[in-house]
Amino acid sequence: MLLPVSRLLTESHGPDKALDLRGLALASVGMLGLVWGLVNGNEDGWGSPQIIGSLVTGVASLAAFVAWEARSPQPMLPLRFFRDRAFAAANGASLAMYFGMFGSIFLLSQFFQTAQGYSPLEAGLRVLPWTAMPMVVAPIAGALSDRIGGRPFLAGGLALQAIGLGWIAAVSEADIGYSSLVGPFILSGIGMGMFFAPVANIVLSAVGARDEGKASGASNAIREVGGVFGVAVLASIFARTGGYESPAVGLQRRTRERDVGRRGGRRRGRRDRARHPRQEAGRAGCRARSGRRLASARDVSRGLSPGYVLVGLVRGR
Repeated sequence: MLLPVSRLLTESHGPDKALDLRGLALASVGMLGLVWGLVNGNEDGWGSPQIIGSLVTGVASLAAFVAWEARSPQPMLPLRFFRDRAFAAANGASLAMYFGMFGSIFLLSQFFQTAQGYSPLEAGLRVLPWTAMPMVVAPIAGALSDRIGGRPFLAGGLALQAIGLGWIAAVSEADIGYSSLVGPFILSGIGMGMFFAPVANIVLSAVGARDEGKASGASNAIREVGGVFGVAVLASIFARTGGYESPAVGLQRRTRERDVGRRGGRRRGRRDRARHPRQEAGRAGCRARSGRRLASARDVSRGLSPGYVLVGLVRGR
C-alpha cells in the first residue's frame, strides 16, 4: 500500500543546503546543562560546583546559540521569525501549555501509583479523560478556527488548562476519590484540544512558504522544550518538598519534624523573650503585619495566575 503512495509523492527541499552544526551543538549543550542542573539540584545541592557549573554552562551555551543564529548565513532557527507577533505569541503559548501539561501528567501518574497504589496501566487509564479529550475536541476546534481565527481558541484553551490545573491543586489529597478528579481532567482535556488544533496553522501562516520547514521545526522543538522543563522543574519541586513514602508515613514524618521544630523554637523563644522583651513585642507586630500581607498576596496571585497567560497572548496579537 505504501509503494503506490510513494510514487505519487515528490521529495521537497528547503532553500538551505548546509546543516547548522554549530547551532545544533550549542543548543544541545545548553539544554543538557539546564535540564541536568534542574534535575540533580536537590540531590547534589544547589550551591554545589557541579550544579552551578551545569546551569552556567547551559545559560552560556544558549546565549552563544542566540548570538550565532543572529549572524549565521544559514541558521537552523532564524531569529527574524520572532519579530512576527503571531509566531512569537503562538510559540510562547505552546511553551506554557506543554510545561504545565507534561509536568502535571507526569506527577499525576506518580501520584496514582505511589500514593493510591494503582498499577501503571490503571494510572494511565485514569488520566485518559484528560489525554483522550483532544481526540474529540481538536477536529471541532480546527474546523471552527478556520472560520473565526485561531487566537480565541488559543486563549480559551490556555484558560481552561489553567482552570483545570488550579482545580486539581485545590481538591488534591492523598486519599482523594477518583470521581473528584474527572471534572478537572475533562476541563483540561478540552483546553488541550482547543489549543492543539489552530496553533500549527497560526505558526505556519506567520512565515513564507520557503520558511515553513524551519518554522515547523522550531515550533516542534519549543513544544518539546516546554515538556522537558515542565517535568524537570516540577519533579525538582516535588523532590524538594514531597516524597515517595505512603501518606501515613509521610504524615508521621512531617508531624515529627514539626513537633521537634516547635519544641526547639519554643525553647529559643523563651530565652529571647526573657532577654529582650521590648524587641520581642516589636517582632510580634511585624509578624502579624507580614502574615496579613502574605495572605493577601497569595489570594491575589491565585486569581491572576491564569490571567497572565491570557494577557500575554492578547498583547501578541
